[in-house]
Amino acid sequence: MRNYHNRTTYQVLLHSLGLTILLVIGGCSSVGPWVKPGAEPGQVDQQLAVCTLVAESVRYDSDEPSEARKSRIAHFVSLCMRANGWHQQDPES
Repeated sequence: MRNYHNRTTYQVLLHSLGLTILLVIGGCSSVGPWVKPGAEPGQVDQQLAVCTLVAESVRYDSDEPSEARKSRIAHFVSLCMRANGWHQQDPES
């Protein structure tokens, strides 16, 4: 019984986190392309592919709603890109 309770608590927290991310992303203005000082033009596509592959391979709950999964993957891709020295350029610059 305790294991079930822990799993349910985890699911609620995970879904809440996903919804929070959706609200934050939805409330933000549009962001520009990924840039990195000294990077060649093709490098951004390569890095995005690597980060996306890693983000999509992270274990998730099969009951996770589709939109929450998309949001989680987008967040993980963003973290991966930033960890590799990329940042999103302000669309107004």
